[in-house]
Amino acid sequence: MILAVGLAMGLGPACYHGGERDKDPPPGLPGGLCLAPDGHCEAGTCNRNRNFCYDPIDPCNGFFCGGEDRGVCFPDADGQPSCQCNPGYSNEQYDLYCCPDASSGFDELCAQ
Repeated sequence: MILAVGLAMGLGPACYHGGERDKDPPPGLPGGLCLAPDGHCEAGTCNRNRNFCYDPIDPCNGFFCGGEDRGVCFPDADGQPSCQCNPGYSNEQYDLYCCPDASSGFDELCAQ
């Protein structure tokens, strides 16, 4: 639920790489939200419980945990994307986004 709210609010300016800059992942594609109302994805598989689309062959496609300086994505035991945060960052608030600890800086998306 927290992830869905975070992604819906535009979570992660460094979430999805495309073109010349980082941007939010598009709905229906890996890294983005499942398409409503029936919860499906244009590409990949919808995780309806956590409300995101992912590629079962490459689960981390579209997931960047907030950027390489914050952490890295890796497939968990169930083949779902998961974030391993670097020191000074944590994914306690959003499981697929590494928020800075108080000593590491400020991120307005994590302050909500």
